[in-house]
Amino acid sequence: MTADTLSTYRPLLTASDSVAPWPVEAPTDVEVLFTQDSLYKLWSGCDSCERTSLFAGHSLQPSSDAAAVRINTVSPDWVFFVVVLLVAMVSLYLNRRKMKLLDLIVAGFTSRRLERLERESGTKSLWGFLPMSIFFIFEVALVLLYASQSMSLQLPSSHAFLNYMLLLLLTMLFVLLRNGLTLLLGATYDCQSQSLAYLSNSCVHHMIGSLLLMPLLCLLFYGNASMEIPMFFASMAAIILTEAVRVLRGVYIIFSKVGNRSLYLFYYLCILELVPALVLVKLLNIL
Repeated sequence: MTADTLSTYRPLLTASDSVAPWPVEAPTDVEVLFTQDSLYKLWSGCDSCERTSLFAGHSLQPSSDAAAVRINTVSPDWVFFVVVLLVAMVSLYLNRRKMKLLDLIVAGFTSRRLERLERESGTKSLWGFLPMSIFFIFEVALVLLYASQSMSLQLPSSHAFLNYMLLLLLTMLFVLLRNGLTLLLGATYDCQSQSLAYLSNSCVHHMIGSLLLMPLLCLLFYGNASMEIPMFFASMAAIILTEAVRVLRGVYIIFSKVGNRSLYLFYYLCILELVPALVLVKLLNIL
């Protein structure tokens, strides 16, 4: 092996106290066109121009910088359980009392069929018919809750279930108080039979109204978005129609039974039925 082919060893450190890097020789056959040892200067040849904002000059001005609250249109989970509970309770009550739907509807318009319904169902007092009104109150409270949310009414609680329980309690308290005053008026004017027949008729019509409201509530809370408004008006129409037929049929029952003081009972019942409705309409106009 010749001396030209041997490679010579060069240590990285030429001395023990030296940290100099390995010398790099610059190439001689490369021509440097430009250097990039600094950033380019921004081109400022054109001045900034201002344009008229698209959000100015109209009535839709922003009122707040806060994020808009997204309205949740999905029905709460507890509404489903309330509807299922109502269906189960109504079915259990009708089967337990052995009431047929046709007999129930006819009893709402015929006194003899109403008395027959009382005998066949084993109802010995008004308390046996009272669950019919309670079923109707549960459904009316749902409709009132939907109406309050649609009209953006300020309710005491921020939770829908607590507001529903409050509306349910107030509606039930109103119906029970009205029934108690009706019994008191019947005892005062010696018209117990008329007052009991009036309240039994009210319970039967409430049961018919609850059966009518059940499919409407299912479509109201679980139908398409385009069905909400029509089903809401249909539910309100069903409630108003039920109450109107109930009162008219009750007035007929009062005057159909012979009594010297039936007219006094009619006067006070008109006050009990009409005054709350007028007060509610007045409150809605104020709100």
